[in-house]
Amino acid sequence: MQHAPIFKAIRDIREFLELDTQKRHAYLYEPHRWFIRESPLLFSRTVLLVLGLLRNSLSIELFDFFGRLKIDSVTKSALCQRRQLIKPAFFRDLFVVTADVFYKRFKAKRWKGFRLIAIDGTGFRLPEDNDIGESYGWHGNQHNRVPSTRALIAFDVLNKIIYDVEHHPREVSEVKVNYAWIPDFPKDFLAVYDRGFASYAIPLLHLRYGSNCIVRLRTDVSPVVKQFIQSTDKERHINVSPKHKCRRTVAQQGVRIDHDEFVKVRLLKILLPTGEVEILMTTLCDKRKYPHRFFAGLYNARWGVETAIFCIKSYGKLTAFSSYKPEGIEQDIWAQYAMYNIQSMMITSQEDEVKKVSQKRKYPATINRNVTLGLIKRNLTYVFLDPMRKWKARLLVLLDKMTHHLEAKRPRPSRPRNRKILRGQGRHIYESNYKPTL
Repeated sequence: MQHAPIFKAIRDIREFLELDTQKRHAYLYEPHRWFIRESPLLFSRTVLLVLGLLRNSLSIELFDFFGRLKIDSVTKSALCQRRQLIKPAFFRDLFVVTADVFYKRFKAKRWKGFRLIAIDGTGFRLPEDNDIGESYGWHGNQHNRVPSTRALIAFDVLNKIIYDVEHHPREVSEVKVNYAWIPDFPKDFLAVYDRGFASYAIPLLHLRYGSNCIVRLRTDVSPVVKQFIQSTDKERHINVSPKHKCRRTVAQQGVRIDHDEFVKVRLLKILLPTGEVEILMTTLCDKRKYPHRFFAGLYNARWGVETAIFCIKSYGKLTAFSSYKPEGIEQDIWAQYAMYNIQSMMITSQEDEVKKVSQKRKYPATINRNVTLGLIKRNLTYVFLDPMRKWKARLLVLLDKMTHHLEAKRPRPSRPRNRKILRGQGRHIYESNYKPTL
């Protein structure tokens, strides 16, 4: 049955939203006191309000939410007080559940048995408050400083699923955070890194703990890379060992590399359409099993994590927080990631229908994430609160509506990257062909 995986996935998430004794003690600050009596703001309703990305006035959001339930609305003060009773850890675990449920219920796409995971980071500014700055960190210059944080994201580019996220202060390098991540990566991971992560420690750690990687190298630093570029070879095997400074940085993350430890890697030379030479380093050294011709496409697929970050920040309005307390901000952030994965599962369930439409078009069609995010938000109450028979029917209607909002998936043009001016003081920033739906 086409929709069996999405039905099972939503059922699993619905079960996680049910507040039992174990979850009370794990996720409520006062488990014996709150969410016991009948109230308009039940635990599941409060969670769904946060999951629905509260980006409008809270009064309007509450009016719309309870209007769909056909009951009287509550005040925004009631919501603010109610959500403070829930630990942010619940939304963190909800995000983890959405990722786990996808791999449990759907047949995940793989490349030669690997999950293709792009690793990348992004930063975002937080509301100006001392408590928030002390919790997440600061970013500033000689004139001022503002609360800010960075997120290191592990993104499954073939299945459009956020696998994991690690938040860290801006002064901590995302490369350092990644060193501590690698030991926990599953063995079926093929991690893809851009030039910002270039380090000989990365392939060594991946092989030590059983996973694999592809790393783009800078062409103007290493003598070995410069010599390879000048040669006529398309690929070359070399033995590499991290330098003292790199080993010391890795040791700060709790991982030890001996001074005589080295690893065999494979360098690949890729000629880009612009004429630029791209050098990739990989732990996949078997030429027959992993031919040279595959790697340009594999690295190009890394762009999926950039698109995911754009969707989260622009479509989901990540930094338009609905709370000005550290705990509320953490709830909003994890809810954003969970909502992205739920949307990806629904899009995956409609792939066959989209393929039928694509056969009649010049370019392959894909479901519009911006529009469908608004549709999902307006149907959360039906999908996650309605009784068994009703929610499945509601979900089918929602999925059908999603396939009516398609856009052409054109080849990404190869053009020089133009750095934009950071407009930190701008209140309203225009983006072409983009209108908010939340």
